[in-house]
Amino acid sequence: MQKLSDIAKKYYLGMSNKNVQELDLYLHPDVQFISPLGTMSGKDTVLRGAIGFMHMFDTLDIKQTLDNDQESAMVVFDLACPAPVGLLKCATLMTIEDGLIKKMELFYDPRPFEKK
Repeated sequence: MQKLSDIAKKYYLGMSNKNVQELDLYLHPDVQFISPLGTMSGKDTVLRGAIGFMHMFDTLDIKQTLDNDQESAMVVFDLACPAPVGLLKCATLMTIEDGLIKKMELFYDPRPFEKK
């Protein structure tokens, strides 16, 4: 059985490589995405949001993946964005069901985006 953190890491490796097809493999049809800037639901909506998000950063460096329990994992990563935003420290808590990401809750300080 695949570790949940492996699924979470593969999703964010796809994000780092800006590979939408890779992201598509791991999202549940009814995925919910929550961030400091808003909430999205549904695979198509979350993928469109991910495409927009990929245009906002230069590099995504995964620092750690953790299995939290039988249904969730966490990814901790650094996001390097163009000036004036700069480096963001981020973490995403993911609920994974049947090998697919059902819920993602992204944590970061949104204040640097106020400069943009």
